[in-house]
Amino acid sequence: MGYGIENKNHLGGYIVGLTSFGDPNTFATEVWDWMIDYGIKSVIDVGCGEGHSTKYFLDNGIECVGVEGGENAYNNSPVKNNLVLHDYTEGSYVTEKEYDAVWCCEFVEHVEEKFVDNFLSTFKCAKKIFMTHAIPGQEGYHHVNCRESNYWINKLESIGFSHNEELSYFLRKITNKMHVMNTLMVFEKNI
Repeated sequence: MGYGIENKNHLGGYIVGLTSFGDPNTFATEVWDWMIDYGIKSVIDVGCGEGHSTKYFLDNGIECVGVEGGENAYNNSPVKNNLVLHDYTEGSYVTEKEYDAVWCCEFVEHVEEKFVDNFLSTFKCAKKIFMTHAIPGQEGYHHVNCRESNYWINKLESIGFSHNEELSYFLRKITNKMHVMNTLMVFEKNI
């Protein structure tokens, strides 16, 4: 397993590994199983890398599409037919369908603030958002938008979502994946 760096340096990186689970810090099966047991039937996987989380959802009977900006990650995906190649620096990606959930793990810190609204448009295509983020000072390749949780809470509230603090903390405790344990947040669309 190695790191994949894209030709466009603004795209961040991902963990290469078609025969493994990809990035071990983002592979949160305990959280995904909870989502499935909770009744999530469709997921849009934003910043999915090679699509290992997308594949997990698909293998468990969940309708899932991954969105990835890196051509190398896209081309090496085990579920390429379920991925959309899209670079959020070039605009929004909006689906016609409303999904039950967005899964977005270790992605938002790789997108410059001036492009945040582009992926927030994708987030609005779901009823719930399950996301992690890097905090200020967190090391990583092309970390250009590391923020405290309140920044993301305010961003999501501005597009019509509420932070479910109780569920966020519950899900953080059922996994041992560092980034998920530290910053997983769940948001629900206001009705």
